[in-house]
Amino acid sequence: MADRFVTSWFLAPLKQSDAPLRKGLARVTGGEAYDNSLVDMDEYADMLADQYNELDKEGYDVVNVVPIESGQQVGATLGYSITQGAVVVGKRRD
Repeated sequence: MADRFVTSWFLAPLKQSDAPLRKGLARVTGGEAYDNSLVDMDEYADMLADQYNELDKEGYDVVNVVPIESGQQVGATLGYSITQGAVVVGKRRD
């Protein structure tokens, strides 16, 4: 018998930026600039929909979505966090 509750998760990529890098808020990876303060929301939305559709196909209803946040401290007092992914909880249909 399958578990009554299941979880899955995802992390969306950071948004690639053509803008000049800002000290402390961006990093360079493989020659491409990614802004650590922006998530590719189109990709995030697609990944979330994929999780919903997969759970539905397997006979589960989504009952909770828990955001996964990441952040960075800049200097002694400034910091920020972004929602970069989610844990999706499904409950088996009986």
